[in-house]
Amino acid sequence: MLDGLDGLFWSLGFKEDTVYSPKYSDNAFKQINIGMSEAEVKRLLGEPIETYPPDKWRDSKSLRYSHSPGDTHYRIRNINVKDGIVISKYSEFYVD
Repeated sequence: MLDGLDGLFWSLGFKEDTVYSPKYSDNAFKQINIGMSEAEVKRLLGEPIETYPPDKWRDSKSLRYSHSPGDTHYRIRNINVKDGIVISKYSEFYVD
């Protein structure tokens, strides 16, 4: 489960408001591994909805593959890339 048991629990109690990038799939997201190239990620998942460049708070680029148009409860799907290489991926059911 991408969102863990907490995500399963929260998703039962809160209405989800998740929009994914056009090519996104949970199966493809599960295939993303630390050390993959950004190009490999984009071959699997397509272009992200948003990209946050490195800044004074983080030294990696964040590729965001989901968001909540209503700014409420949604499934987060983010991948962090540094120097063109995946350094982490993050998924959870976010409750606002």
